[in-house]
Amino acid sequence: MLAFSTQDAGGQWQQLYFFTTLTLPPGQILNLYGYRWNIETDLRSLKREARLHMLEADMVEKELLLGVAAYNLTRAAMNEAGAALGLDPRRFSFSQAQDTLHAFLPLFANAASDQEYQQIMTQMLRAFGQSKLPKRTRRSYTREVWPRPCPFPKRKVATKTPALNKKKEVA
Repeated sequence: MLAFSTQDAGGQWQQLYFFTTLTLPPGQILNLYGYRWNIETDLRSLKREARLHMLEADMVEKELLLGVAAYNLTRAAMNEAGAALGLDPRRFSFSQAQDTLHAFLPLFANAASDQEYQQIMTQMLRAFGQSKLPKRTRRSYTREVWPRPCPFPKRKVATKTPALNKKKEVA
């Protein structure tokens, strides 16, 4: 078990506890944990972009492979654009990067020469440069937990009412 005191984005001190079988130095384990946020958001966007919730039964393997390949192509283009523009690739909007690729892939396929290919690449990088996300800060307040809806109505407890023992009078 490892314990760390670290400051979060809001400047608050947090106590982190790690239970691991890794034999790395403690500081390196803490650095690896810092990548967890990126991994979680990448998995979420992969599920959404590859539409894993709507796969056809007979084509599951092919759809999954093509979805992951398209996702990886978009991420690779974002990495290349980030390296060329000197920006963090996570500063680009994924959906805008995907739209940019959809627009430029036919142009790349029809490029007749290396010079034309480089011109198209320059235009695409310019388009990527315009698809930067705004600089966001993490929220400094705790996230509220929404109450879960109850799947069944709450059970009503019967209350005892005094029995009516009055006899009806016959006229």
